[in-house]
Amino acid sequence: MEKYSTNNWYPFQVWLTTIAIIAPIIIALHGVLQPNYHASAEDVTLVLVTIPIGLFLSLPVLIVYYVLFIILTKKQLKGLGIKFILCTTCLVGISLTFYIIDDSAAHNFGIVYSASVLLPSFIFKIYQNKPAIL
Repeated sequence: MEKYSTNNWYPFQVWLTTIAIIAPIIIALHGVLQPNYHASAEDVTLVLVTIPIGLFLSLPVLIVYYVLFIILTKKQLKGLGIKFILCTTCLVGISLTFYIIDDSAAHNFGIVYSASVLLPSFIFKIYQNKPAIL
């Protein structure tokens, strides 16, 4: 019988990958793929500014996400079920955050962050195999 351990870093892996890697790449690609795109220093600044702002604005969602993660893993639910619940929670949190910001540009960022959270949620594992002790 295989034993599993919980990857307690999972919420932070998803959070940092979403906000510091995937969303900035999508934002940069969106700008580059515009028909009248002309490279400027503002492009780099926008991408670099989105990271700390994203980290700050996502803290309330991260706290809820982490608490739910702890509760659900203690109940030993299946990894896929936990990921579904956490993704749904995250999408609702992102929507609420950008609803509170209430800016038309923020709407686009909300879509980017919502799409960005899906990939790392399913790449990283919640449970890991414990190595056999001889």
